[in-house]
Amino acid sequence: MTYRGGHHSTSDDSSRYRSNEEIKFWFENDNPIARLRLLLESRGLWDADKETAMRSTARDLVLASLLKAERNS
Repeated sequence: MTYRGGHHSTSDDSSRYRSNEEIKFWFENDNPIARLRLLLESRGLWDADKETAMRSTARDLVLASLLKAERNS
């Protein structure tokens, strides 16, 4: 189970029923991405070098996809 960090939809304003302190608490203390990273690191399956390589590859793929989409429109 995880905490929904954003709005339900574009027409929802979750700040009406959640304080900034509540959102900040969950982001800092029970962030699912941070928890998964810590788990993988503890098992020797992830490290800072892999993180850097993954982010670089993902960025390159996004930029290439964007360029392709722009050419096709």
